[in-house]
Amino acid sequence: PRPGSWLPGLALMARPTRLTAEVQERIVVAIRIGAPLAAAAGAAGVSDRTLRRWLQEGRAASENPTPGREPAAQRRKREFAEAVARAQDEAHVRYTAMLAKAAE
Repeated sequence: PRPGSWLPGLALMARPTRLTAEVQERIVVAIRIGAPLAAAAGAAGVSDRTLRRWLQEGRAASENPTPGREPAAQRRKREFAEAVARAQDEAHVRYTAMLAKAAE
């Protein structure tokens, strides 16, 4: 039996995610300015392990899209992983430009 099945008529609900728009923004801003994932997670008040799990789940959602209507939690994590990837790319480009300018 699944957990809680002994309570007839009681629907089990998933715990609400801590991946809110505010938490995502804090993480993305930190990464965009060059912070490593662990520091970005800490700045947003979540553990590095949680951030990496969200990213893993978001990448999986991108690689294996759900046919039809995408569940909200899956969409949020996919969009989060995409935003983090963009922020990492932006940071990389900015630091590459800084190095090129310093080498002149």
